[in-house]
Amino acid sequence: MLMATTGQLEPLNTDAQRRCVEYVLDVLLGDRRDRVVYGRPEPESSPSDPHLYIIPSSFFPEYGTPSSDPALPLADWKGIPLLFGTPRSEWSGNHLVLHADIVASSYYLLTRYEEYTNPARDAFGRFSGKGSLAGRAGFVERPVVDEYAAQLSQMLADMGYKKPADRIFSVTLSHDVDDVSKFTNPLRTLAGTCLGWRPLSDIAQHLKILSGTAKDPYDNYNDLLALAATAREQASCPVQNEFYFLASRRAHKLDRRYALSSRAAQSVLQDVQTAGATVGLHVSYQAGLDATQISRECQALAACTDAPIRKARYHYLGWRAVSDGFALAAAGITDDSTLGFPDLAGFRLGVCRPVPLFDPASCQLLGITEHPLIAMDRTLRASRYMNLDEESAYELLIRLLRVTQRHNGEFVTLWHNATLADDPWQWRVYTRFLAAL
Repeated sequence: MLMATTGQLEPLNTDAQRRCVEYVLDVLLGDRRDRVVYGRPEPESSPSDPHLYIIPSSFFPEYGTPSSDPALPLADWKGIPLLFGTPRSEWSGNHLVLHADIVASSYYLLTRYEEYTNPARDAFGRFSGKGSLAGRAGFVERPVVDEYAAQLSQMLADMGYKKPADRIFSVTLSHDVDDVSKFTNPLRTLAGTCLGWRPLSDIAQHLKILSGTAKDPYDNYNDLLALAATAREQASCPVQNEFYFLASRRAHKLDRRYALSSRAAQSVLQDVQTAGATVGLHVSYQAGLDATQISRECQALAACTDAPIRKARYHYLGWRAVSDGFALAAAGITDDSTLGFPDLAGFRLGVCRPVPLFDPASCQLLGITEHPLIAMDRTLRASRYMNLDEESAYELLIRLLRVTQRHNGEFVTLWHNATLADDPWQWRVYTRFLAAL
C-alpha cells in the first residue's frame, strides 16, 4: 500500500541559492570552502591564487520542478555516480574547472530533496530506499557525498592546500525500547492467547515470571549494557551506547504499551544511566503525524531522568518531513538519528558522518545534527525489507562498517531489545558484529 504526500519547493531567489551552496560547501570542505567557487571563472575578477571552480548545472535554476531530478543512467565521475553536470574538467590559468556539479549532487542527497518531489510513501508514510534514487541507481551502499568530499580534498591538496586532520572513526550501538517488557498484564496475556495472537506457551512463561522463577525475556538490558562495555574496552575505535524510550503511552495504536512511571521502565532508565549510556527520546508515531507533541514527550522523558534530553529518533523511522526538525530543535533536541531507509541498509544522506540538517523548503539550517542510521536489525531480517539470511546480514554489516571506517565516519546501528530477545538469529548477528569491532 502506498500513501501519497506532497511537498512544496518554490523557485530560489539569489539569497536562498547562496545559502544552499554555502551549506553544501561547508559539509564538503569545512574551513577550506573559500578555495572553491560555484560559478565560472572570470579572467578580470578571478583571484590570483589557485581556486577550484565548479560549473553549475541546471539544478538550482529548475529548483522544485520535475525537470530538476537527475535522469538515469547517471554519469560516472572518478568512479563515483554523478547526479548533475558532466564528468570533465580543464585548467583555466592556475584554476581547476570542474563541470561535474558536485554541489547540486551533494545537495540533492543531503537535504533529501527527492522526498519533496516524489510523493510515493509506504503504508507507514515513509519514503522507501528501493524507490529512492540511490536504490534505483544502485549506490545506496556508498556514501557518495563523502566520496565527493574526498576527491575535492585531494584536488585542493594537489593545488598546494593543506589537507584537514582526519576525523575519528566510531561506532554507535543504539537500541529502541518499543516494549520495556514482553508481559505487562496477566489478563492481556490470557486474552491474547484466546484471540490467537499469542502462543499458549506465553501463559506458562508469564506465570513463571510472576512467581519469580523466570525473567521477562525483554529484560535483557543488563546483557546489552555488559556487551557494550566489553566492546568499548576491546574495540579498536570509540563505541557509543544509546537507548531511546517512548514517552507518550498509546498516543497511536503503533505506540508503546508501557508507562515511563512503571517500575520496569524506571528500573531500565536507572540501569542505562548508571552504565553511562545515552538516554534519547523515541519520538512517538503520533508525533510523527503531529510535530506539536514532540515538546511534551521530551519534557516527560526528561522528568524521569532528571537530565535534559538532547538526542531523538522517530518510532518506525517515521520522520515524514525534514521541516519537522524545527519542532525537534524547539523541544531542545540537538541530535537525531532517524534518517536511514527502513527497507534498505546503507547511506540515505550520502554520508556516513554527522552533518547539520538543512531544510530544502525554507533553505535554512534546522539546528539539528543528524547521525545517519546505516543499518537496522529489522531491515536486514524482515521479509518485506531485505529478507537476508543470517550470514548475508552479518557480511553486509561488516561491509558497511569497513566503508564507514575508510571515510572515518560514525557507524550507527539500530537494534531492538524485543527483536534480540525474540529472534536468536538477530542475537547471533549482534554478538558477532560486536566481536568484529
